[in-house]
Amino acid sequence: MKLTDSIRVNVLNALLKKGNVQPNIRQLKKNTGYHKATLKSSLDFLEKNNLLKGFGPKLDFRKL
Repeated sequence: MKLTDSIRVNVLNALLKKGNVQPNIRQLKKNTGYHKATLKSSLDFLEKNNLLKGFGPKLDFRKL
């Protein structure tokens, strides 16, 4: 897994959509079409790698 994998990038794009105040798995699934296990894994990976700073989303663009 890499930070720039297409799944991770799509999850980040979905988080940035209007109305996604927190990582609501149901809303992310609707926006991406990914299975909830894929989304949970991606969110955990992004948080573990310090790309997600809490939930809101607050992204560390310097990491990108």
